[in-house]
Amino acid sequence: MKVFAEPARDIPVRHAAEVVVVGGGVAGVCAAIASARAGADTLLIERYGALGGNLTIGLLEASMSFHDRDGKQLIGGIPDDIISRLKREGGSPGHVEDDFGYAGTVTPYDPEELKMVCLEMVQEAGVRLLLHTWVVDAVVQDARLIGLIIENKSRRQGVAAEVFVDCSGDADVAALAGVEFSVGRAADGAMQPMSILFKLGNVDVEGILSYVYANPSDFKTFGTSLERLRTSRYLHLWGFGKILEAGYAAGELPFQRSEMHVLVDRQRREMIINATRFAGDGTKTEDLTKAEIVLRRQVKALVQYLRKVCPGLENSYLMSTAMGAQVRETRRIVGEYELNIDDVTKGTAFPDAIALNHFPCDLHMPDGKGMETHHTVAHQIPYRSLLPKKIDGILVAGRCVSATREALAAIRQTAPAMAMGQAAGTAAALAVRTSRVRNAKAQPRELPAHVLQDELRKHRAILPA
Repeated sequence: MKVFAEPARDIPVRHAAEVVVVGGGVAGVCAAIASARAGADTLLIERYGALGGNLTIGLLEASMSFHDRDGKQLIGGIPDDIISRLKREGGSPGHVEDDFGYAGTVTPYDPEELKMVCLEMVQEAGVRLLLHTWVVDAVVQDARLIGLIIENKSRRQGVAAEVFVDCSGDADVAALAGVEFSVGRAADGAMQPMSILFKLGNVDVEGILSYVYANPSDFKTFGTSLERLRTSRYLHLWGFGKILEAGYAAGELPFQRSEMHVLVDRQRREMIINATRFAGDGTKTEDLTKAEIVLRRQVKALVQYLRKVCPGLENSYLMSTAMGAQVRETRRIVGEYELNIDDVTKGTAFPDAIALNHFPCDLHMPDGKGMETHHTVAHQIPYRSLLPKKIDGILVAGRCVSATREALAAIRQTAPAMAMGQAAGTAAALAVRTSRVRNAKAQPRELPAHVLQDELRKHRAILPA
């Protein structure tokens, strides 16, 4: 293979902070706010020009699982601060009961308003921002991450910090630092497929409902009644399998699905659809490139087909697509504890619990048309799952924590990711605070669980009693 020789050079350290958070999705936003509120000088690095990740530029249909299926709130603190602010700004109705009972609640939102809320709240907390920036390498010294190499319009630079929080979703920083990780299924490494979500305008909601009530067996309800849809402003639907299967059989759809996930805004007459899929590795640029091409072709074909065959969508139009492919699964770090399927289906109690959740194990099949689902009970996420083995100076939060892929399928949702972000940011700041007192470097793994839990409760995080 032909190579280019890159001359050795000194990289100027242009940025320094006590805590650096990488990834400006909602997990990273919560981590950065938590760190800054706890008194640490905090820098947030994001590769795009807007914050919020899958909930903003990804057009995710709704956030889920702030509550269990009995209506008890499980996630509070900074994640709920964000939703409360969004509600006050008119960008969300807040948490509403899930129409089909898969989760306790869903939280519809306006992606554009959420971009503004995330930006305002990190600035109010005193977080410094560095947007349009990629992390390309890590500087590790004596098994501790001490710096990052970044690239942006200002060329290559260094970033120094006492503690780093990886909220990249793909464990990019952890991988660059040499943290061990697992990917995909044990048998073949295959990962959940990627999707591109899209929004339709000018939707005839009554037409959609006419199809739902004429085809009740085509929709999953998880024990709830479809009658509630008659009064809901936001219709959360999981179905349309007959339409999709017929389209694939007729050669009008280039992909096979047995259901699509839909959120309809009755007032705005808009509909967000989660249906497309491409099996690939979200850490490989070649796969991501192919995914963008294939998935956007799928969107175009599906929009045209739905206009033709789905009641209520005859006069709809494509309003927008997500900025890029939504990646459900890539790296999972090898941490101090690996959360497993028994933990989320039986509700293991952890002495170092830093977040609660109650969402099913939601596994999209990489080589099929449907999903694999495991029902869960209300479960806990331990602090040790945020701590990589062997490498100090770093925590992770979001869908790259230490968990089996089945357990991760339950906790990869945005609400628990936000709660993990708050915990990681708080832990990073507490480590910095301890270092100041000791006048020596303290590591996040040395932080007593009860100290972190007490600090989280001060900021209204909900933890086991």
